[in-house]
Amino acid sequence: IDKAGKIESRRGLEIPVYVVGSYESTDEVLDNIDELKEEATETGWLIFDKKEQEWQWVVD
Repeated sequence: IDKAGKIESRRGLEIPVYVVGSYESTDEVLDNIDELKEEATETGWLIFDKKEQEWQWVVD
């Protein structure tokens, strides 16, 4: 989840997500986030609709 890339509006919240594999340490992921984004096996958006109060996963 890339919190820095989030988009917030009156309608909801969109957060970019990158599937990068398994890591034991979140520090390792955060230290290498830009490189890992390029190597992601799957990307998408986690979207929250404020009106419907629902989360949705949209694959790019």
